[in-house]
Amino acid sequence: ITGNLKKLQIASEMISSGHTKIKLQVDKHDEIGNALLAFNTMSEKLNENISFLDGYKTAIDNSSIVSKTNLKGTITYVNQVFCDTSGYTKEELLGRSHNIIRHPSMPKSAFEDMWTTIKAKKVWKGVVTNMRKDGSAYIVTATVLPILNRYGKIIEYVAVRHDITELEESKEEIKK
Repeated sequence: ITGNLKKLQIASEMISSGHTKIKLQVDKHDEIGNALLAFNTMSEKLNENISFLDGYKTAIDNSSIVSKTNLKGTITYVNQVFCDTSGYTKEELLGRSHNIIRHPSMPKSAFEDMWTTIKAKKVWKGVVTNMRKDGSAYIVTATVLPILNRYGKIIEYVAVRHDITELEESKEEIKK
């Protein structure tokens, strides 16, 4: 019994440290053996969910401009599409505020509205004009959402954007 309980303890510690591909060997089909089988089923489902979420992350990272910030608005993650679109490297963006790409034409009130919305644990959507490192403008549709922990407390913010510069420029050409 103690050997099987030790297996469960070690496996649980491994999962909490990020190692999720665990399959415990079941020697006996008693109550402890059933607990090991249940653990194996849970581990398989966990890996399926992680694979599912990794697929979504890959799809979003390859098709959208993505960033994460801490509660103060400091950038903690950017994907390659963000770097390619803005002209900045990851090193230039991480640890900085999104103000680094803020275009002067954007009213301060737009960002005040965004912060009020996301601090209230709601999703904010809007159109934002940003500025590349070379000073040129680009326009994005943005969705910013708070990420909550299991207690409902905001732990970070994620922003997903799509570059609509060409679309907006086409609209202007049509108007002319």
